[in-house]
Amino acid sequence: MAEKNVEKKFRTFWHFVSHHRRRFLNRTTEEILASQIISIVGAIAAGLVLDTYKNSFALTAGMFILLPGAFDLTGAVAGAYGAKIHHRFCPTKNCPSGTLSHTFGHTLFSSLATAIVASFVLGIITGALAALLFDGSFVVVLAVAVLSCLIVSVIGLPLIGLLTLAMARLNLDPDNFVGPIVFPLFDILTIFAIVFSLGVIL
Repeated sequence: MAEKNVEKKFRTFWHFVSHHRRRFLNRTTEEILASQIISIVGAIAAGLVLDTYKNSFALTAGMFILLPGAFDLTGAVAGAYGAKIHHRFCPTKNCPSGTLSHTFGHTLFSSLATAIVASFVLGIITGALAALLFDGSFVVVLAVAVLSCLIVSVIGLPLIGLLTLAMARLNLDPDNFVGPIVFPLFDILTIFAIVFSLGVIL
């Protein structure tokens, strides 16, 4: 009897939520909630990947100084790139031919250039701190910063551009989805890129 009462109450509650869902949640809110769930899952995955490769970072002085900056740098560049693609591309049949390729290519090039310049700045600062505080190698940290950011940008930026266009084609707001997806995705790419760069440089 108790189980039937619980089941009946649950069905009543679920019917109420389903019936009044549109009153409390609009399309934008639902998109944001869905993207945040994806972001949380991605962040947990990034944490697992980082924990797996933590010994590789610990072997080289300065890597744990570099890591947060590399996360922010690649994520910020990718977020700005996705926003540019979204706001410059017109997802309608009335767009002039060549708009997509020109926008995609021009924005990709400028974002790559931004990432390379910023990675040099990041590498110089973190390399100097590693050398001063932990007797690390300035050159190694600088090289890892530049190479890893370049790898992440070359792989990740086109993916974000395509994802932004796909969202627009599906009539989903890329601003609601791409932003929360960018950071966990690029965190994972950055971890793999730094590990790969360490293997190449050392």
